Amino acid sequence: MPKSLTHERKLLTELAADSREAFTEIYLRYSPAVYDALLYFLKDEQDADELLQVIFIKVWEKRQQLAQAEHLENYLFMMTRNSVLNHLKQKAREETFISRYARKTLPVPDPEGGLQQKQYRELLKKAIDTLPLQQQRVYTLAEDEELSYEEIALRLSISKLTVKKHLELARRQVRAYMRRYLYPLAVLLMCCQ
Repeated sequence: MPKSLTHERKLLTELAADSREAFTEIYLRYSPAVYDALLYFLKDEQDADELLQVIFIKVWEKRQQLAQAEHLENYLFMMTRNSVLNHLKQKAREETFISRYARKTLPVPDPEGGLQQKQYRELLKKAIDTLPLQQQRVYTLAEDEELSYEEIALRLSISKLTVKKHLELARRQVRAYMRRYLYPLAVLLMCCQ
């Protein structure tokens, strides 16, 4: 058995015996590659950071099972792949839910429906208020007034490329804000009905 596999086997045995030092060594050795893979697939540093922590928490939780793993690197790759797929599926479900809610296509019983729409608009306003001023302007002109990049660029005296960048950043931040606050709230409301 090659020396690196022997060392890996020793690390896994120590990890199964609750060795924090073994866990730290595994983390330091493999987390950069796992993070790079996460960032490659997710294209979002915050999501990659979060999933990196989730993956290594699972490593610690499954440390007894890992002692049986043939190759830790392959095992971590599979965990990373599965975590990315699960994360993307969950994100797609949330965004679908949010976009349906935003377009008012969810069946909303009256008189509560008016209240729920009011809460949604207030939440959206709070999300927009978190944006830098220029992004707020671009977002409002694009979403509320439905202006094109060119029209926004003319109105704000900035380039179309700057408009595009501001709008991308603003939409990403608004979606993240809404996902953070709207999805749990809507699930809670649906459970309570």
